[in-house]
Amino acid sequence: MKTLFIFLVFITQLAVAQKELVHEVYFDTDKFEVIETEHSRLLLFLSEIESLDIEKISIYGFCDDRGSHSYNLKLSQDRANSIKTIFSNNEFDESIITNVDGKGEVLLKLVKEENVDKIRGLNRKVQIIVTPVFPPKPIEKVKPKAMGQEIVRSTSPGDMVVKIVYDELVKLLGESNADINLNAVPPVPMMLVGLQGSGKTTTAAKLAQYLEKNNKKKPLLVSLDVYRPAAQEQLKILGEQNSIQTLPIVKDQLPNDIAKRALGAASLSGSDIIIFD
Repeated sequence: MKTLFIFLVFITQLAVAQKELVHEVYFDTDKFEVIETEHSRLLLFLSEIESLDIEKISIYGFCDDRGSHSYNLKLSQDRANSIKTIFSNNEFDESIITNVDGKGEVLLKLVKEENVDKIRGLNRKVQIIVTPVFPPKPIEKVKPKAMGQEIVRSTSPGDMVVKIVYDELVKLLGESNADINLNAVPPVPMMLVGLQGSGKTTTAAKLAQYLEKNNKKKPLLVSLDVYRPAAQEQLKILGEQNSIQTLPIVKDQLPNDIAKRALGAASLSGSDIIIFD
């Protein structure tokens, strides 16, 4: 039962990790044309999501009360439709674009005397919400297999549940191993992303060891975690214990600046790979 509980917690964490992707596009005032720089950002966003398995896409145009309500509502609706056309022109399946709507009525309820100007700025905005498909619920596959399953001789019911859960996790995470593709101009950046406390920092050190031993690479460990207490110090200690180079800690430096400094340091030191924690 403990194993089944851990499995449920794992699936819950995956569900939490599955977040909607939100992108906002701004138009020229009272026009239907997307601002040129915004159009480039939109095309970049489309390129980022085109490989996703998407459940649905919602497109909402916003308006305020500067003109008549009917005019603003139509303006926001037309802008939303123009964004849908861009999706269609870039070969996105129109059947997954389930909501295309002007949001005049909703936004009007938010207007207050002290922030009317701020709200009115939304007149030019269209919001795109992309909902990825979550993998089929593994628990629904585990339950029928566990219920009424014959117990193999010398095996306890707990062991049987462990095996069923293990088999489903293997299917969910991938049944075959794949080599890390390092075919790029060094230094090759790699980033570990996950929930806090899931073991990213220790995994970063283990990954660096693996790449050094098996791929004959020279890694550089870099901590971007400026929020968890002693996170950077932990990675530094792990690097020292395993004779792996780490980027020196600079107090109060932000992640973006740390990453830029790491690229320069890796080039100077001849590091092949940068592992960002």
